[in-house]
Amino acid sequence: MTLYGLILVGGYAFGAGGYVAPTLGLDQVPLSPLARMGHALQSEQLAGKHDDWELLERDIEKLRQQWDGPRAGVLEMVVGVRGLSNRHQPDWQQAAAACERLQWPRCDSAALEEMQRRSRP
Repeated sequence: MTLYGLILVGGYAFGAGGYVAPTLGLDQVPLSPLARMGHALQSEQLAGKHDDWELLERDIEKLRQQWDGPRAGVLEMVVGVRGLSNRHQPDWQQAAAACERLQWPRCDSAALEEMQRRSRP
């Protein structure tokens, strides 16, 4: 393997391993409310951190204020199905109510549970 090949493979391994962001201090960059909510949707890491849950609740409230119409309804349904306002404990009533407001064809518990199952990381 040539020197360029080694550099390419080493660079990929370094980047894929997640060493670049902490090295450059990019993991400390303040994220938007939407980005933090996306992070919460991708992981279960907030399970025991009280401050993280409070920040997420404030972020969700900011998004509720910014969004309207169907976008807000989908937000409410995702928050309910994934339990983002209840420490990952689904709020099926909130999700079903949002689903019905969106006039989706299936808002029964089986459909919402399937949505939850498919959305898990």
